This record gives sequence, structure tokens and C-alpha cells, in this order.
Amino acid sequence: WTSGTASVTVVASLSPHALVPDASVTGPWQRADGSWSVSDDSALSSVIIEMLADNGSVLDAVSTPVTGVSASGTFDLRSRSNYATVRITVADAAGNQTTRSVAP
Repeated sequence: WTSGTASVTVVASLSPHALVPDASVTGPWQRADGSWSVSDDSALSSVIIEMLADNGSVLDAVSTPVTGVSASGTFDLRSRSNYATVRITVADAAGNQTTRSVAP
């Protein structure tokens, strides 16, 4: 996205795992983990990473506050339901935001 002088770049990698057993509970889990990096020409404020079902409902999510003009991190999302995509949304301090989706 580009808005005035602000532009945000989102880079994400996804390492999908199918039916990962979790020792703390019975039954299979869907898991998506990976890494992300974001940059902007102004101050960043947040990164939200969501695991989405086919119908768009959120199965799992994590929100990370960020500062400065660049940030990076990792994520590990899990659900008992099948997921269709992982959506990463980044916002800057001015309220501008952009979204990128990554399919397994």
C-alpha cells in the first residue's frame, strides 16, 4: 500500500504443519508457524497474525506491538479445525495498515 509518503512492506514465510499431535490434549491439531518482517518509512505500531478458516473466521491469532521503522518476529498458531490461510496485518502510528495472506 502507498498512502502519501507512507508505505509498508510485509514479508512472511509460512511453514505449515498438518495434524501435529499435542501431548497436553488428545486429538490432532493444525499448526502454522513461520516468520515475518515489516518495514515502513514512518513509525510502526502493531502486527496482527491470524489463522483463518475457509469461511474467514479467525481460528487463532496473536498481536504484537512494534516500534521503529522495521520489525521482525516469528509466530506459532494452532487450531483443531482446518485452516485456509494465515493473514498478517501491519499498522503504522498514523493508522495506515496493509494486509498480506499466505496459504499453506
